Amino acid sequence: MEMMLVVVPLVGLIFAVMGLGLVLAGGSDTTGKKKKK
Repeated sequence: MEMMLVVVPLVGLIFAVMGLGLVLAGGSDTTGKKKKK
């Protein structure tokens, strides 16, 4: 039961990181070249 409390947040973080990565990767193709952080 304790494992679920650890696995669920980790899976959520993984999906969140993947989502942000896709957004940043997609945006870097166009706006990324013009705007360098």
